[in-house]
Amino acid sequence: MDVKITRHPSRYIFLGVGVLLGIWWVLSILAGPLLISSPFATFSSLIAMLNDRSFYENIFWTVYRIGGILLFAGTGGIILATLALFDKRLMEALEPFRWICMTVPPVVIIVVIMFWMGVGSNMIIVFGSVILWPIMYVNILQGSRIYTEELRETARVFKISPAMRLRHFFLPAIAPSLFAGAVQVICSAIRATVLAEVLGTEKGVGAAIAIHARLLNTERMTAWVIVVLFLAIASEFLLLRPILRRTYRWRDVS
Repeated sequence: MDVKITRHPSRYIFLGVGVLLGIWWVLSILAGPLLISSPFATFSSLIAMLNDRSFYENIFWTVYRIGGILLFAGTGGIILATLALFDKRLMEALEPFRWICMTVPPVVIIVVIMFWMGVGSNMIIVFGSVILWPIMYVNILQGSRIYTEELRETARVFKISPAMRLRHFFLPAIAPSLFAGAVQVICSAIRATVLAEVLGTEKGVGAAIAIHARLLNTERMTAWVIVVLFLAIASEFLLLRPILRRTYRWRDVS
């Protein structure tokens, strides 16, 4: 099935956003402002926050931590998957570590890391990297299965150089899985960062959400949730969509 990549948002996206805002508005009326802030009050609070220096400081720390997680989790997963493809013994040795990182509840892992490292950015980056590297690792291994023995035999018969095999056979085969892993890692990195900030920092979007939740300031708390959504949207349109277009253009050219 061909994948169609749209450069502009479909009108149905705006329809979905409108429906969500309508549901949000109705729930705010039914529950009351103490439990659910209305869309108007939330966005008014968000606009007011734009004049506060701490608003940008919190966003900076969150983006910095997300970037650190993406760097170490993505790079670690790619390196370990590459080594595992060359040595099946290493792949088998890594399985217990993968099971632990993918199945143990994140709350347990973050508590252990906080006990060892204390709180702060380093703790958050280590936590996110530990729980997210298996995503990229597994996706690359799954994608490598497309690079079948028939493709290897074809490359050998036509005496294709290792560099050409990598570019025209192996990388196009794993590109969709690699992209899928990148999507999961980026989205999960945002959630992991906010979760860790709620539990273990004084700066960041998650810390701001926790502070306003304790103060029962639902307008500011919900406004910070909107900021998290904006970060996810920005990640998709500034990072994921360009990567996806480049991936499938490359496959077509190859």
